[in-house]
Amino acid sequence: MLINKYFKPLDNNYILILSSNSKEKEAIDNFLGKKKRLISLSGQPFVDVGVVGGVFIVHLNGESGIISERSVVNKCKAFVSSNDNPKPALVILAGICWGNPSKVSLNDTILCNHVITANQREISETDDIIKARHFYSGINGIPPLQFESTNIHIGTLISAETLLKSESARDEYLSCDKEILGGEMEAFALIPFLANVNWLVIKTVSDYGSGSTHDRETQAVHCSKLTEDINKLLPIFIGDLGLQFEVASPEALVLHDIITGDRLDFHLSSFDLREINDHLNDQYGPVLLRKINNYIDGEVFKRDFGFKMAGLLLEIVQNSFRHNNSTSVSIVFNVRSISIETNNDIFNVQNITGERGGAIAWNKIKVEYVDDDKITVSVSSKKIKFSFGKLLDKINEIKSKCCVDVVLGQSGYSRYSPTLKFNEDCDSIYIDMTAIIMPSRAISIFDGIKDIVSQGKVVYIKTRDDYQRLEYMEFVGEGSENIKIIY
Repeated sequence: MLINKYFKPLDNNYILILSSNSKEKEAIDNFLGKKKRLISLSGQPFVDVGVVGGVFIVHLNGESGIISERSVVNKCKAFVSSNDNPKPALVILAGICWGNPSKVSLNDTILCNHVITANQREISETDDIIKARHFYSGINGIPPLQFESTNIHIGTLISAETLLKSESARDEYLSCDKEILGGEMEAFALIPFLANVNWLVIKTVSDYGSGSTHDRETQAVHCSKLTEDINKLLPIFIGDLGLQFEVASPEALVLHDIITGDRLDFHLSSFDLREINDHLNDQYGPVLLRKINNYIDGEVFKRDFGFKMAGLLLEIVQNSFRHNNSTSVSIVFNVRSISIETNNDIFNVQNITGERGGAIAWNKIKVEYVDDDKITVSVSSKKIKFSFGKLLDKINEIKSKCCVDVVLGQSGYSRYSPTLKFNEDCDSIYIDMTAIIMPSRAISIFDGIKDIVSQGKVVYIKTRDDYQRLEYMEFVGEGSENIKIIY
């Protein structure tokens, strides 16, 4: 996937997370979950983009320090300075660091908006002094009280390209400022470059800058803790700091849909339960509506079905967290069904009573679709499944009676439009593209499909796998709601 294709939905609309070793990379990859690789045309480094908490997260990994061209600092400078690449709303330099033993403990996380660079020294005949410079982020106003019961500390880090295994050397750095919580090896070169960009440094304490505490074997544990704490901080970045992230625009929905594919994953650690209703409605509602659109055929399921089904699914997700002690919930999409899966016993919406949101949402679906056998509901210990038998029957009927034939010899050539033959009396048609390999052939067929859609017809496109489906989603873009891509 080329990053410039998604310039509009990403520009000033994502958080760029930087990591500088393999253990940090693995932890952040796990944190992102489903992701897609984006490649820059200008030869800058590739990145991985995912969605966490309803916000685009872009991950760039490199080596530590600044000497190597492959260092994360040099990669970040190249990436951010290129006009081919969308600009981040916030840059987070993430990883592990050494800590000040008088202020923090091992496995504590430091949220830093004040960096002291200490990579220069002033040496005279009588003195050898660290030349310290202070840099402050435009991100401030994070109330310390939010972290009273956690091990997240807000404050100052000192930075120099030095791997510390000496208490005396560590104490020399600590003498530069009484507020220093710890130190690391990249910020001194990166932060001055980010003068016009929002930035934070988030690092988890892995040692005390001494030989006795430096242990590479435990770094993976600290990196895991780092991503747990970033997850806790995301709602603050999204809400309290005034950063604005757009997920509901047509362009953003296309990218979100491509990344998440056939499932939406929700994790309790990404939410403030007091604000989960706003978060689900505003961040995930538009994405869910786009995915449910693939089930709207205008006959079995009409347009209002999207809002009713999305409302029910989001109420189940909310109730699973609030009332059923779930810590993770997934909505899984299949051409035949939509399922909700949880990590504990499922919240069975069929048993809900009363007049609150969940009951209202369930009764709408029950009366209009379940009682009419358009939807069948089945429940197992950790899963509730809504099966669309009548819709599947309709697709099978379209497949047999309204299947498109592609006339050979006229697709894939710039001077010819492909000929797509089908029964003109059909309002919905079916085209099997599982055997299409060449992109030029697919693009030419899509030109014909768009002509058919312009006549008000619905087109079901059969793909062979998720990769082909995602590729065709890119072709369609924010395109017609009447193009249904299935596999």
